Amino acid sequence: MERGLAITPHSLSFSSNLVLRVHQIRFFSLPCASGTKVHVTVGHTTVMAKATYFYHKAHVASTTTSTTASTSPPQTFDPSVEYSYLAVLDPLTCSDQAEISTPRVVFVLLQLDREVLCPPRSHVVCSRLDTDVNKHVCRIAFHGRVDAVIENVATSVRIGKVKERRGVVDKTLDDPAVVIIKEIFRKETNWDVFRGLRVQNVRTKRVGQLDGPFGKAGKVRAVFPNDDVAVPGDVVVLRFTKILFQDKHDRSLGQSPTIYNDQEGSATTFKEDKGSTGGNKSEGGSTSAALLASVECEKKCRTGLVERLKGETATNGSNPSVIAAGLFATAEEAAEFIGAQVATDAAEVGYVEALFGKAGKVRVVFPDGGTFAKVGQTLRLFEK
Repeated sequence: MERGLAITPHSLSFSSNLVLRVHQIRFFSLPCASGTKVHVTVGHTTVMAKATYFYHKAHVASTTTSTTASTSPPQTFDPSVEYSYLAVLDPLTCSDQAEISTPRVVFVLLQLDREVLCPPRSHVVCSRLDTDVNKHVCRIAFHGRVDAVIENVATSVRIGKVKERRGVVDKTLDDPAVVIIKEIFRKETNWDVFRGLRVQNVRTKRVGQLDGPFGKAGKVRAVFPNDDVAVPGDVVVLRFTKILFQDKHDRSLGQSPTIYNDQEGSATTFKEDKGSTGGNKSEGGSTSAALLASVECEKKCRTGLVERLKGETATNGSNPSVIAAGLFATAEEAAEFIGAQVATDAAEVGYVEALFGKAGKVRVVFPDGGTFAKVGQTLRLFEK
């Protein structure tokens, strides 16, 4: 039986980018990572789409204040607002049921593999139809009504992803307010886009400003308040927000007034990705799980998912490699982390071997006996 839509000529156009508010299905038990594909059903049409999850910053404020004084975040998408990137949308758990009455406003940008006819406020159902049908699990992840049909993602959707670089105070100059920072940029980095951004001394918590390059080895000069006594070896952090999908010619970076507060960009409510776009990479190869656990608190962490298993499955059930999704937003970003360490929940340690496609996916190899991780399980990438 053929199905279709009866419409007035030219009353609808084909669309390939949709934004909707996420309403999760509580029976769906798998996490959903940004950058992974979902099956999108609009009307009688089902098509694959890349999903990017994001939320309003007001959500963090409303969940950290008293329930009587908090203000609910906006319930509909506003293209003029800058939203926060959400790396992984966790499934609803039993403990979440008591919080369902509190608005948990999450949106998703769906970049469809092909255009579809989408009437205004259409009801959209997003599923994971690639899961094993023999496991008898819910495969409908979430649903929602279309809030916006996007023609140009670069100009109509502002999703800010918090990124972080860390360096070390190399030395101070005659003026005690001026310090030289090393290891925060590579020598080939075009650091002009970082000029004037604020940095924080982790030990003293004082905030200074990047002033200019120092030499040709990637070192930079920063100015701190006169009462901030920095010493060589102090860790300095540069935290900023990069807008996803922006034009390649628009390399501007942003910093909110509260970006160095503990609350902003934290992973207390959402698993916010605060990975670095540069700096030193971890070396490829194997390390012991005990060593990885001991330094975990000193590293930044990206969270992704096992999208599929690769290689021949061994007799003990392990696989030599997996395809990871959600660790990176783009292939360009992923290319900077070739060789970085990745760990499973079972403390199996591998490394990023190569890119997989153009959507930020990577192939992760586990050289010491493979991995027993399954599709949908969490992966974590650690950085120094």
